[in-house]
Amino acid sequence: MFYLETLLTQANVMSQNKNAAVSAVVTKTIQSIISNPIIVVKTRFEVAGFNDYKNTMDAFKQIYLKEGGSAFFTGLGVSLVRDVPFSGLFYPIYSFFRSELLKFYEYEMSGEVN
Repeated sequence: MFYLETLLTQANVMSQNKNAAVSAVVTKTIQSIISNPIIVVKTRFEVAGFNDYKNTMDAFKQIYLKEGGSAFFTGLGVSLVRDVPFSGLFYPIYSFFRSELLKFYEYEMSGEVN
């Protein structure tokens, strides 16, 4: 997220808050796509009736052979609808407060030196 936000800031196309929101949305989308297959396998292990797997690699293999590659992306749409807007709102707010607190503490630290 940091690198994308830095790249967008250097491009100077949008405001800092918009850069933070866009970088959060893009990185959360990528993270969700990459991690969804792992979440599917984890959920299959947790759900009763899916005790058919010997280990994690066997679960990946069986799911792929029985249901195809698209099975690893079951629930991705719901995850994106839930997580991406939250990230797009949370990270800019977090960045704002982080920068304001840093300014505050720098001011406080500079005032203490006598």
